[in-house]
Order: sequence, then structure tokens, then C-alpha cells
Amino acid sequence: QHQPPPSPRAPPPEQEHRQHSVPPAQYDPKRWLNDKDFCTQVGRSMSQSLTILGLGLGASETEIKVHYRQLARKYHPDKNNPAITGLDASESSVFFQLLNNAHEYLKDRA
Repeated sequence: QHQPPPSPRAPPPEQEHRQHSVPPAQYDPKRWLNDKDFCTQVGRSMSQSLTILGLGLGASETEIKVHYRQLARKYHPDKNNPAITGLDASESSVFFQLLNNAHEYLKDRA
């Protein structure tokens, strides 16, 4: 009496949310800050704006808002911890502005 394998199920909601996120190892603010072309496109390009928020194509308005708030708390110049973020005060300020540009661009397009 051989039983068929269980049918595949849809991933739980928390896993569905993760499918749009960029893996943490790929989230590299220092590298992006050193890429002037990338910085110029944040807030003007869907792809770069989603990337800087750690999201992929198809991210929902809620995901955009949640990721933005998490990153804004972490990288805000007044809250920046260089040991955690790897950014000094001036880099944190520039990166925070990029996060704001990306959020402004995406919040009306999601």
C-alpha cells in the first residue's frame, strides 16, 4: 500500500513575503554609495529604488512601507551605528536620502 507524496502547498504567508526580499548578503549600502550611476537612478528607476529598499519586482505597497521604515530606523543619521551599518555619519546621511528618494518614487507606483 504505497501512498502518493503529499501535494505541494502554497507557502505560508511569511514565506510569500520573503520571496520579494533581497537576501541580506546582497544588501550592501557601501557598494551602492560608491556607484554614482546607481545613486543617480534611485528615485528615478523602479529597479534601483526597489533594490535599495531590499525588495524585488512585484513588491506590494505594504512591503515597500515596511522595508522603508525598517531601513530608515537603521540608517537615519541620528540613529546610525557604524559598527552595525558599516557607514560613517556622512555616508549614513547620503544613504538615508537615497532611501527617502526611493520611497517617494515607489509609494505612488506600487
